[in-house]
Amino acid sequence: MAGLRDFYGFLAAAQLGKAGQIQHQPLQLDNVILNKARQLPMVQRAKEFYLLNRLVEARRQLTHTVEDKQLLAAAARIASNWGWHNQAIIALAKARMYDDVSIRYPLAHKEAMIKYSRQMNVPTTWLFAIARQESIFSTDIRSDAGALGLMQLLPSTAKSLARKLKAKKPSSYQLIQPDTNIKFGTAYLKRLLNSFNGNLVLAVASYNAGPTKVRRWVPKHAIPEDVWVELIPYRETARYVKSVLTNQFIYNRQLGQTDGVFERMPNQSIGKAKGVIQKHIVSPSQTL
Repeated sequence: MAGLRDFYGFLAAAQLGKAGQIQHQPLQLDNVILNKARQLPMVQRAKEFYLLNRLVEARRQLTHTVEDKQLLAAAARIASNWGWHNQAIIALAKARMYDDVSIRYPLAHKEAMIKYSRQMNVPTTWLFAIARQESIFSTDIRSDAGALGLMQLLPSTAKSLARKLKAKKPSSYQLIQPDTNIKFGTAYLKRLLNSFNGNLVLAVASYNAGPTKVRRWVPKHAIPEDVWVELIPYRETARYVKSVLTNQFIYNRQLGQTDGVFERMPNQSIGKAKGVIQKHIVSPSQTL
């Protein structure tokens, strides 16, 4: 299990004192298949629509029409080269090819991610991790609840953050612009971090389920973080937290960084005291 590229693989490796393995294997595609994919009418049409920012039509042309696995993989490489990361990830998943980490976990909008993470003192890798989980880096996505863009922000949330940022309240159109979306998404994560005493696991859970629910889930007595994640009562939120933590680990490796989240989880606990979320460091012998 310690060699798996997932939440439990990274957690198991950390507890065994081993380095988690992201198992990156670049796509092996020859020029023949790449040229064949480039010449496909639907790929050519997708490119034209993409360049015109007509993303709905572009999506219909690419992954909705290409079926052959090798051509899908080639289309993923081509879309990645265009900077169309959302469709590159989807194409590889449709082809059931999961090991090219550089395509599946792209450093999309890297300049803005670094810029706002530094401004607001939020780890850059967490921004990448949340954006990948929320939208798979789709800039124009809108959820059924009305959340918008890369980091899936509600307009009402962005408006409430505008005063703190000393910025104008963004319109819905502005919120689907990557720079604005990342700016307000980072500010929201920072707000959640502050409300949970800097605990990233609780902040990430709150990004999905809302801080009110997460406060109710924090136990009276301290328990290790990895145990708390398993006890999250909403399956969607539990899966979300595990996925974001997995994404974040991979992005740390992509950027040559480490923050030791999986190493800390069994030894860092969360609990409630006088209605305030607190972090407690416990020794390994005290963990469950």
